Amino acid sequence: SGDELHAPGSTLEPGQIVNSNPEGLGALIRPWGADPIDMGVAEDTMDSIRARIDAAPDVDIFLPVGGASVGDHDLMRPAFAEAGFTPVFEKIAVKPGKPTWFSTRGDGRVLGLPGNPASAFVCAHLFLKPLIDGGMRCSLVNARSVSALPGPGRRETYLRAHVHADTEGLLRVEAAINQDSSLIRPFLTANALIRRLADAPAVAAGDPVQVLMIAPLE
Repeated sequence: SGDELHAPGSTLEPGQIVNSNPEGLGALIRPWGADPIDMGVAEDTMDSIRARIDAAPDVDIFLPVGGASVGDHDLMRPAFAEAGFTPVFEKIAVKPGKPTWFSTRGDGRVLGLPGNPASAFVCAHLFLKPLIDGGMRCSLVNARSVSALPGPGRRETYLRAHVHADTEGLLRVEAAINQDSSLIRPFLTANALIRRLADAPAVAAGDPVQVLMIAPLE
């Protein structure tokens, strides 16, 4: 959702951004066994969002992206509540991805993702894939961190990273240098997310960490 979103290839005016999430999320969703349906960009109005909800009564999972913060135009959660969806949670203590939310209506589900593409992709791996798989939990493996990592702070944190096996067959993982949630470039080489629990201590180079594989080991 968002009046500022425009199709890839459009000529952008100041304040407008490329609507990249449908392409990026669709590329994730199809191999997970689901069929994405692009309902188009909703305007920043209750009527526009409700029109898209009402036009898709038989979908299994709604996946609205953006519109879930606390601004005057963040109307996603109220629109779904008006349509009869009951909130399960409205934000998460996870970085990136704090605005992620989840509601239900009968057998229907709605998983709201952050508008930032990197945050949306991370939370899709954490929440959408298990939802499509029928509630299967994410499987974590252990690897040795190539570099030192600072403490994550008060939120559970997932770092985009690359895992490889060394000459002895041991898994080594290297976090991307820049973890800004607005950047999607780290996903070009990332095949894993390093999981850092809230308030965990700093990690020294060579220490073990938990990783969630999001692409095959190279």
